[in-house]
Parts: sequence; structure tokens; C-alpha cells
Amino acid sequence: MNRAKRLKPLPDLIRNYNFTTAVIGTSEVAISSALTLAQAGLEVFWFPRTQKPPVEILDHPNVHSFGGFSIKELSGTLGNFHIIAESEDSRQIMTVGSVILDEKLPGRTVSSSMQDMGVPGIPFFYPGSTAISGLFLAEPPGINVSNRKKGAAAAAQAAAIMPREPRHNKGYTVVVDESLCRSCGRCIRVCPYQAVTLHRNAIDGWAAWVDETLCKGCGNCISACPTNAVDSPYRNQEFLEQTLEKILLT
Repeated sequence: MNRAKRLKPLPDLIRNYNFTTAVIGTSEVAISSALTLAQAGLEVFWFPRTQKPPVEILDHPNVHSFGGFSIKELSGTLGNFHIIAESEDSRQIMTVGSVILDEKLPGRTVSSSMQDMGVPGIPFFYPGSTAISGLFLAEPPGINVSNRKKGAAAAAQAAAIMPREPRHNKGYTVVVDESLCRSCGRCIRVCPYQAVTLHRNAIDGWAAWVDETLCKGCGNCISACPTNAVDSPYRNQEFLEQTLEKILLT
């Protein structure tokens, strides 16, 4: 009990989120998603394929329509997606928290799948969800319900995944030693939670970086790293040696 009282808590990481949802497409499913979110009091950026979208959408105060814009690039993850959209005479760069798609994006293939009964998967996919946290497909294959229900389901998933306040993470996480990282990208390919990205390091090169609020501590990146640059700040060799020393000496 005395030793437990002296233990220090792990750092409490906080990540601020954008709470706007982007709905891309003009189908009945997309309209249902946008209206469901708007009626729930959430802000929606809607990107229809036509310049004259339905009036029922335009009249809602929570829906901001970008008719005539085409999506040129989509990147990011839950709480921090970046959308580059262009029209004939302007270019917009917007940040949103989640994205609902009902169409294909140029140069990007997004697929959705469900876990088979009795077969474990990482991560578990609900209907319409993808491997990218916060990105949903409005019309997932193999779901035989009405378009309105599909749209409402996609909206419910997007609303449910967004936290009501900045998200905290106190669990098992990993960090990258930039002096050892050679930016091979293996950790990015094996991460099922899109928590690892590349960023510029101090010598103007590239190094992996882990968003600790998205990291679930599965350890895939640790096992895939060829230079041992990835490790846990709370369970690495130095931490274990210090813990054992304190236990043995106390």
C-alpha cells in the first residue's frame, strides 16, 4: 500500500476535436445523413454534386452547402480531417471532425467491411465504418434497408464517435525516437487506428509521429519497426529496470 501511494500517474493527454461533419454526395442517403445530423443540432458541411441541391437542405440553419464544389483532396482522421474543394472560380480548405461519403473520391479507394461471425478482426467494423476513424460510407454494401435508414445510421455513427469534450487518453501508448527513425513507413502501414503519420524532423528530414490520443497500444508498430525507434514511454527497458530496482530495494 505504501509503495502504491508513491506511484505517479501517467500523463493525461488531451486532444481538441473539430465537431463539424462533412457529407459528400447528393443521393437520398447523403441527404438523410445531413438532415439527421442537422436536426440533432450538429453543424454540417454538405458537398452536393449539383449546384442546385434540394431546398429542404438549404433551408436548415445547421447545413452549410457548397454546391458546385468538387473534392480534390481528403486527408486526416477523427476530429481533424482536411478537405480541399474547388469550384470554377475559388478554392476552399476546410477542417471537419468526421466525413460521410456516398461517392468515390479521385485517387482514393475507401472500402467498408463487417466482421464475420466467429472470426476476430482488428479493428471491429460496424456497417459503413472504415479503417479510418471518423470516415463513414453512407451506402455500405450488403445492407438491405431503405436509403433513409442507411443515411440515418451513418449520421448516428458520426455523431456517436465524436466526444462531447476534448478526449483524454491515459492508457498504453507509444512514442517514436526521431534519432533512430529512418521514415520507412512500416509503422504507418501496420497501424489499424491511423495513429501514425510522418512529419518533418529537426534536420529537415522525415520521422514517424504517434498521435497518442488515437493510439490503442496494440504494439503492431513496435514489432514492425526495423530500427527499434518505436517504444512505449511507460513500458520500455529503462522503465522496467527502474521499476524492478524500486521493488527489490523497498
